[in-house]
Formats: sequence, C-alpha cells, structure tokens
Amino acid sequence: MLFRSLFTRKAAVALLPDPSQTRLSNESMAHNLVVLVRVPKETVPLQWFEDSFGPVRSTSVSTYQRQRLVTLQFDHGIAVSYCLTRQILIASLTARSVQRCINQSLQHMVQNQTGLRVNQRYHRLKTFAGAKADPFLFANFQVLSPFPYLGKDGEESPLQQIALFHQHDGGKGRFGALALIDQERLSALTNRYHMTFPVERRWFQYISPETEFLFWTNWFNLQSFWELVQNTGTPEVTSLLANFSTYLAHATEQTTQTFFDVFGSEFGVFITRQQEAHQSPRSMACVAIEVRDRGRVEALLRKMLADLQAVTVVSEKAEIVSVILAGGLLQPAYSLMGNMLVFADRVDLIEQVHRYIVQSDQAARDTVREGSNVILFLRTGQIVQRLLPLLTLLAKGNGGKTDILTPETRVLIQQIVLPALKRMESIETSRLRSYAHEDELALEIEYTMRH
Repeated sequence: MLFRSLFTRKAAVALLPDPSQTRLSNESMAHNLVVLVRVPKETVPLQWFEDSFGPVRSTSVSTYQRQRLVTLQFDHGIAVSYCLTRQILIASLTARSVQRCINQSLQHMVQNQTGLRVNQRYHRLKTFAGAKADPFLFANFQVLSPFPYLGKDGEESPLQQIALFHQHDGGKGRFGALALIDQERLSALTNRYHMTFPVERRWFQYISPETEFLFWTNWFNLQSFWELVQNTGTPEVTSLLANFSTYLAHATEQTTQTFFDVFGSEFGVFITRQQEAHQSPRSMACVAIEVRDRGRVEALLRKMLADLQAVTVVSEKAEIVSVILAGGLLQPAYSLMGNMLVFADRVDLIEQVHRYIVQSDQAARDTVREGSNVILFLRTGQIVQRLLPLLTLLAKGNGGKTDILTPETRVLIQQIVLPALKRMESIETSRLRSYAHEDELALEIEYTMRH
C-alpha cells in the first residue's frame, strides 16, 4: 500500500552521502536513504506507514527549523521519521536524514545553486537524459563502495557515475544509460581492442521507409569475428569456413589473414522491403564493409570472379558489377563507393544505397549530428508478427525424434519468449545507439508505438 501510494505520484528516492564518512558503509546506507513524495493537501501519511510496517507502538513529535518532525516506532525496532512541508512528504529511517533534507530545502530558498545543482557531472547526465526523463536514476560509484566491485584487485572501480532513465512523450519513448568512466581506463580499453571514435551520421545509418532491419558499427574486426565463428560454430559452419579458406587460397593465392588485412572496422547490413508490380513484397539484403586498400580489393575481386560471368553498369555515377549466377536467376552485385565495399542481392538495391548517400549527406546538413559506434534499427512489430507463427509451431513439437527443440527449450519459448514477443507487437520501430568517447559510455533505445 505504501509503495502504491508513493509511486503513483511524483516521487524521488535519495541515498544521501554520509557526512561522517567519505564512503557509505553497508550499515549507513539504510539510515541515509530518504523518500520524498508530492502529496495532496490534508494528507495524513500515518495509514500508509501502518499498512507497510504494522501498528504504531509509539509516536514522538518535535519541531525542527519550524517544521513538524514525527517519529513512529513499530515492532522489531523499526522507526520511521517524516516531515510534511509544502505538500512534500520527506521520510527516512532516521530523523537526522529528514533534518538534512529540511536544511537543504531551506538553503535552496535563499541560494539557487546548492546540492546536486552544483554537481557538473550530474548536470551532464541529466542533460543527456532530457528534461522529461521519468524515472531518472543517478548513482555516484565513487562513494558507493558496498556495490559490486568493478575494478581489479587493489584498483579503484573505473565506473564513477551513471544515469539510467526512461522518457515517454505521446507515441514515442526512450530508454537510456550513460556512464562516466575514468578517462584513462576507458582510453586504455578502446586502444587495446582498437575501438574507434564515434562517427557522426554515416550514410549507412540512413533509414528509409522501406528499411526493415539495419545494423551498423565501426567496432568490427573481421579476423576476430572469423575466429569466433570458427570456435563456436556448428560442424557444418566450420566446414563451410574451411572450404572458403581453400577457395580463397586457390583463387587469390592469399591466406585468410592477408585477406582480412585489407578490411577496416566499419561494417553494416540492412534489409529492405521491396514491392514490385504483380509480385509479393520481398526482403532484400545489403552488406557493406570498410576497405583499407581499394586497389588490393579490386584485384582480389577480379581474381575471385575470373571464372564467372559479370556485367559492369554505371548508374548515377556509381560503377556496379553484377554477377550472373544460376542462368540469371540470381544476380548479386557489388560496388566500391569511396572506402566502402557494398554487396547486395541485385543492382537496383545498390542504386538505392547511392541515393541514401545523397539523402543522408543532405540530412547531415539539416540536423543535429550525433556520434555513434553501434546502430541497430528494427521494424519491431513486423518482425515479431513473422516470428510468432514459427516459434509457436516450434514450441508445440510432436513429442517425437523429429523435434528440433528440447522439451526445456519449448517450455522456455512458451512461457517467456512468446508472451514477451506478443507484448512487443504494439511497438512499431526500435532503434538502439551506443558509443564510447573520452569519459562517456552510452546506450540508448528509442521506440515508437503503433497508432
């Protein structure tokens, strides 16, 4: 009853720093926890506390800074102190914490810049979250020593402050997290794994009305990805990789290591929905990867495709090579655009990519830029509607040896996955963005709801 009454209103929960210690101890955390709630006029909070802690055994009332301070005693040594001032209920397990809030409130009346208002890091996190963030969580790990230790033995945790938040405005919403990390430690991490700086609005991040799925990153390492698939893939996958290595050595006289060296860290894939006259809509894919040496890549491609029929076309100032396979039934295409090698199901999809370049360049001039290291976009509702029938069929099974999934996996799908996906049907689009730069590590998810 207490929490239902509190958190259906505008409320805040604060863990105050202990004035007698530089770090909070396990014992002092509970005593420095304060709840503040905006309540209607003539509110009597006694019933709220009794619903949560049981009957009141004794009550003491005192005056502090001309405010009425009430302390309630319950069974098992539990005590709650509270003050009701200007329709704000301030409650804590200790009277001292309530008094500190009263002092801060009075101080703010005569001096605007007090408390968190003078904390520049708090302001950075609050600005990132936006004015409409609700709820908003701020934590300072430089004083929260009892929390899980994030550093190595004998080292301070690199995580200093963090904000978690959600905001909702009409049919749009946003979840996010921004962590402020020791800059030297974060730089060492990004340097160790060759993680590049965030990029501001690259053409591959352009999202058209036909885009169903998009993934882009400039943290990609083809060699590491290859090794990961080799080590974790099924026998069929590892056999396929081995065959490709053999083919590569035969066609180009190069090892996979030499082959990987010509590619950079930027990688993207998107799937677009194509509608053609008198045909059902089709999903078509496009993949792009950064190249470090355009000349070497062109020579490699010529060697690899020497025995195949290929046609070169020039469209909208883009040179596109179309490879004829299966008697013309399949016509995959590729093009080198600047420092990016682009593959697609067919020529017109690469032509569409070229238009994205022009449109995204114009958008970059017309909009505020934002740096990113990872972008993920989904037409969530559409994808869920396609997955549900397949997963429902797999979860049923027939109890025979032909079942693809184990009984445990089917139960997991039935009880957790399917209910979660059904709740996501109402989400029209989702967009994830992440970056690491200087002392910031950020993750945000934006979504739109179906009308």
